[in-house]
Formats: sequence, structure tokens, C-alpha cells
Amino acid sequence: MKSSTFLLILLFCFAGHIRAQQNAPVDDLIAQANQAKDDTEKVKLYLKIATETFAAEPQKSIDYFQMARVLSGQIGYVDGSFLAYRKRANLLFSNGYTDSALAIGYEAIRWASQHQDSVLIGRIMLDLSGNYAQLSNEEEALKLIEQCKDIFGRRKITSYDGSIYNSLQYIEIDRHQFQKSKTYGYLAIDGYKKIGDSSNLCLAFNNVGLAHICTKQYDSAIYYLDKAFSLGNKYKVSTVVITYYLNRAYIYLLQNEFDAMKPFAVKALAISRAEKRFEYQGLALYGLAAYYLAVKDYTKAQSYADSSLAMANITKSKSLKLKALSVLTNIAFAKADSKAGFKFLSQFQELNDSVFDEHVARNMLQIEKRFDSKRKDALIQLQKADIRQKTTLNYILIGGTLAILVISFLFYRNHKNYRKLQQQRINELETEKQLMATESIIRGEEKERARLAKDLHDGLGGMLAGIKFSLYNMKDNLILSSDYTHSFEHSLTMLDSSIHELRRVAHNLMPEALLKFGLDTALRDFCSEMNASGILQVVYQSFDFENKMVEQSLAVTIYRISQELLYNIVKHAKANRAIVQLAASNEHISLTIEDDGQGFDPATLSQSGGIGWKNIHSRVDYHKGQISLHSAASEGTSIVIEFPLV
Repeated sequence: MKSSTFLLILLFCFAGHIRAQQNAPVDDLIAQANQAKDDTEKVKLYLKIATETFAAEPQKSIDYFQMARVLSGQIGYVDGSFLAYRKRANLLFSNGYTDSALAIGYEAIRWASQHQDSVLIGRIMLDLSGNYAQLSNEEEALKLIEQCKDIFGRRKITSYDGSIYNSLQYIEIDRHQFQKSKTYGYLAIDGYKKIGDSSNLCLAFNNVGLAHICTKQYDSAIYYLDKAFSLGNKYKVSTVVITYYLNRAYIYLLQNEFDAMKPFAVKALAISRAEKRFEYQGLALYGLAAYYLAVKDYTKAQSYADSSLAMANITKSKSLKLKALSVLTNIAFAKADSKAGFKFLSQFQELNDSVFDEHVARNMLQIEKRFDSKRKDALIQLQKADIRQKTTLNYILIGGTLAILVISFLFYRNHKNYRKLQQQRINELETEKQLMATESIIRGEEKERARLAKDLHDGLGGMLAGIKFSLYNMKDNLILSSDYTHSFEHSLTMLDSSIHELRRVAHNLMPEALLKFGLDTALRDFCSEMNASGILQVVYQSFDFENKMVEQSLAVTIYRISQELLYNIVKHAKANRAIVQLAASNEHISLTIEDDGQGFDPATLSQSGGIGWKNIHSRVDYHKGQISLHSAASEGTSIVIEFPLV
């Protein structure tokens, strides 16, 4: 309780200090604005005053943004009005007022529509897409990006390509599609270089560096982060400078090089405090808490972790709060304070479940919206067809009684076409519904596997490691009889085995080799593991697969099918040996799995109650693949699956 009170006192003192420092320059800016002529420079002064007063005097900030828009309208300075909307929306969004920021963005679109300026509309939509991307609303972000591309494409404007690809890069990072993210990042860099936009170029370099961190290519990450820092420092882009130090600290944290990490975390904390960027402060404080935990200075670790948690509460950042709670859990167990440890662990699990539930609910809402949209389109088409039929019928009736036979024939034919059209639309809707359901199940399954693997490895794994660390500390300070010493050692050995088994399970849920090195390497590793287990001798062969890039969802599908089939061989085939072959061409990828087991009658599969074979068929159908199965009693089984690449 004392530490929390002390932290609040520090925050209030710091805020007061900043305000005292800022009042004088703001007063000077106001004096300059009062004496300036009604021109573009006066608009820029209004915008600067609005930005500087946002944190301390929000109402004054709103007034000056409004004054900037009014004056811009009077002197015909369109970019001034645009900047007033953009700067206010960015300030609101970066300080956690996401709903207000999005409302300002749509107000700006209405304003640009009144001016009939499609380029301005595209620029505003581009900003909004970035906001939705940061909120993980990928569907809305991508829809806005497509509208931007259409607007700029029709006018043959390429100066915003860098910003478009940068937004796509951010979305792919959030989706954990890091290879795609890098590709878009390189395109963003080229786009910004072509127009000489150095301030945004440093953001693109920074995002590419982050993508390399996610794939654990740390040397490449540092290369791009250094480029981002050089430009960010030169053009005073404080966000890039702060994230540079945070990312460098994060790299060393991932490599357990804590002494190298500390200076970067300290620097990030100092700059983020000066810039009043509370979420960045929270991340820097979390890094320092991790450092002091590693060096066993638990008092300082506790202080920094408490401060990080306070920043998470101020910014309402759930991701930062999860980090702070995880390190607080480990600190408590390291200090042998089990009561506090389990309290923080409970808070962590509750918040983590809440975040996951929100994510699932958002995905379900997006799926429902997509389905409703398609259903409405189908109804509109049916209504249009109905109108056409009625119009045709009216014209035919005007022809009179002399054409009654012709009218009857046309009516019959049109009625038949109408029913055929209805049936066609119904069939299309059913097909689309089935495809959407299959896609949702597959993506949901892989996302859930990835989430469970991450939670097990980073969450529960970290906590077990913390408990192990705590027990080892207790061991040195306890005096036990020989029997209890043996039991204590046995418990530690069992804990080590539990940690090893946890990591094995996490690896099976989402194999790291598949994400880092691709399908060929991941399958080879899996077959080697099967061999090492002694349960089944597996021979793996790949043909024409060198440097072959396979789309992520297809690679995961082939890997999961291979797992399922090999597990089925172990459970049912009574085989001693199996062969797995993976072959690629320009048109397709084929997977062949054969065993020397007892075989079976393929007709029994349709009568089987198991869901494994149905899941395999669903995955293959989703990727438009084909399955060929050959088996007979005492002759083993051969399965060949082909996936098209076009």
C-alpha cells in the first residue's frame, strides 16, 4: 500500500513539474498568435498551442483546434483544417480515447466530402485504417485501405503507397504473419524513399525491425532499428526514438543479456517521461523490473513493477497490465511470498481470459457482419430479379389478347428462370456459408493452438520457472533431515520434468520450426522426433522443395494432416515402418504417406464415427485439394494428397 501511495505522489509531482516548464513557452505562443496576421502561419501557431495544452488544459486545446479550423476555412487553407482534425484525432488515440478519436476521423471524412475532395478523403481513411489496425479490427482496417487504394489508383497517385504498405505491414504483424509483414515493410520503405518522406521512412524501418525481432533475426532487427533511430533522431520523431530503445532492450531481454538491456531501458524511460508517453513509460518500467528480478534485487524489481502496473491502469492498456502482473508474480515467488504470488497469478489469469474472450467476441461479430452483408446482397439480387420479371410481365400484357400464346410461353419461361435464379442464389449462399464456417474453424483452431502454446510457454512456463527459482532459494536456507532432503530433491526433479513436458506440449501445439524455417524443416523435425521415440520408424523425403515458399495457412494444413495420419498409423495400423514424402512443382504440392501395417477396407471410413478423417477432408476441401487412398488387408496403406498452388 505504501509503495502505491509513493508512486502516485511521484506522478503528481512529475506532472506539476512538466506543467511549470511548459506554461512559459505556451504563453509565448499565444502572444505570437495574437499579434500574427490571419495567414497559414497563424493556423500553425494555433495547432501548436492546441497540441501543447492537450494534456494539462484539454478544453483550451479543443478551442484552439476549432480556431485553427475556422481560420483555415476563412483563408482557404484546406490542409490547415485537415491537420486540425488529424492532430486532434492522433492525440486522442495515443492517450487512450479511441472512440473519440474515431469519431473525429469520421467527422473529418464528412467535412472532406462537403469539399468534394476525394484525395483528402483517402488521406483521412488511411489514418483511420491505422487506428483500426492498432485496435486489432483488421476487417475495418483492410476495408478502409482498399477504399484508399481505389481512390488513389483512379487518380494515379502513388505518393501514399508507403503509408498504405506501412498499414498493411502493421496488420500482418498483428496477425503474426511476419514474412508478409516484412514484404509490405520493404514496399513501404521504397514508397517513402521515392517521395523523400524521411519522417515516415523511419517508422517503416522501425516496423521492419520489429518483424525481424518476432522471427528472432536479431542482427537484421538491429540493422533496421539503427536506421530508424538515425532518421528519428534527425527529424525529432520521438515515438521512433523511444521505441528504438525499448526494442533494443527487448532484444537483450529475449537473449537473457540483462546487463546489456538495462541502459536501453533507462534511456527509454527518461525520454518517455520527458514526452509524457505513459504507455512507453510502463514498458520501460517493466523492462527494468525484469532486469532487477534477474539480478535478484527484489526491492527495486518490486518498485519498478508496481510503477509499470500503475502506468497500465492510467493508459488502460491490458497488454501492459499482463506484462506487469506476470513479472509481479515471478517477483513474489522469488521472494517466497506465495500468498502475493498466487494473488498476482489469479489477476493475470482473470485478465488474460478477459482479453481472449474479447478477441473471440470481436471475431464472431466480424464473421456475423460478413455473413449478414452477403445475405443482404443476395436478397437485393433476388429483389432486382423479381422487379425485372414483373416489368417484363407488364410489357407482355400490354400486347393484348392476340399475343396470349406468346405471353403464356414467356411467362412460363420467366417463371422457370426466376425459380432457377432463386435456387442458384440459395446454393451460392449455402456454399459461402460452408466455406466461411470451414475457414473460421481452421483459423480459430490454429489461433487457439498458437494462443495456448504462447500461454503455456510464456505464462505457465514462466510461472513454473519462478516457482523452481523460489524453491532453489529456499533450499539453501532450509535445514532438513536426510529423508526430507531426498524428498525435496525429488520434488525439484519432478518440477524440472514438468517444465520439460510443458515445453514439449507447447511445441506440439504450434511448432516453432514451422514458423521460423518453413514446412520442409518442420516435417523433417517431426519425423525425427517420431523416430527418436522408438514407436515407429519414419523415413522422410522431400523433392524439389529447396527455397520453396508455402503460404502459411497451407503449410499449417499440410503439417497438421501429416501429424494426424502418423498418429493414426501408430494407433491403428500396427506398422513398423512409414514413409513421408513431400514434393513440389510449379502447379501443386503433393504429400504421400505410406505404411507397412495391417491395412483396412477403405469403405469402412464412411461408417467410422471418428472425426479425424472428417477433419482431414475439411482441410483438404478448403484448400481445393484431392485425396487418393489405397489400402487392403495385410498390404499396408498409401495416402496421396495434392494441393494446387494457383
